[in-house]
Amino acid sequence: MGFRKTVREIYRHSFFGELYYRTVNLILEDKLIVKKLSGFEMILDISNSGLEKDLFLHGVREKESVGILSEYLEEGMEVVDVGANIGYYTMIQAEIVGDSGLVKAIEPTESSFLRLKKNCGLNEFENIDFINKAVGSESETVQIKERASPNLNRVTDSKDSGNGSVEQEPLDDIIDFDPDAVRMDVQGYETEILKGMEEVLQTDNLMLFIEVHPSKIRGYYGDDITEFWKILSKNDFKVKYLIRHPPKPRPTYFFRKAYPPKKVLKPEMGVEETLENHQDFFDWETAFRVFLEKK
Repeated sequence: MGFRKTVREIYRHSFFGELYYRTVNLILEDKLIVKKLSGFEMILDISNSGLEKDLFLHGVREKESVGILSEYLEEGMEVVDVGANIGYYTMIQAEIVGDSGLVKAIEPTESSFLRLKKNCGLNEFENIDFINKAVGSESETVQIKERASPNLNRVTDSKDSGNGSVEQEPLDDIIDFDPDAVRMDVQGYETEILKGMEEVLQTDNLMLFIEVHPSKIRGYYGDDITEFWKILSKNDFKVKYLIRHPPKPRPTYFFRKAYPPKKVLKPEMGVEETLENHQDFFDWETAFRVFLEKK
């Protein structure tokens, strides 16, 4: 691990958390553990950084986003989880919507898909449908780029070879119901997925919970984030919340046990107004999350 990455990991998890994590990885031969979280258990591979490291050390990931999601989802809702990965958000949503609701969990990477099903099975959720496909603007076979941290897996562009292939379909063709909410974390493929869900975006009272990666939208797929916002504006969405890392790191985060808090804004206004009134928020290049609903 390079110096810069080491500093970043200590900032994220504290000096003591990082030391504990590395020590456990040295001691344990079997890196698969079962971690009890709030409301369910998960099988984690602690050799993987990112999502699984966060959950192992803190028992939670993206606390602010999870809190907002939990506030707006209700029992009986039907939710689509695009980029379900190994099931963290999938199971949070399944627990909230209950037996009378439904979560459609879509994950393209085979290894993550298998552990997604295993994690959900461990907790005996019966309100989850699993789909091993990619979601995009067209029906075609696409390449998947697998990373050391499974939550960073992504669909590749035409110039970048992947580790495997999978069938892709537009979301409009995958689901046959009007969802109450769509959650999405797809590592820069956001705009391509929005292009393939024109019918879904017309659903009344639809909520969207999206992790947005401006640099990956541009760097991986050669797109501009302007198109992402245009699609949402055209479909009459307003921005409820914006969440991202704080602009200035604090030295105390290197020693605190809790994960560094996020900056949370509540614009409660249309897309165009939000972009105009919160320009400083969008000047940062790092990923952020946006929570939207119909006006």
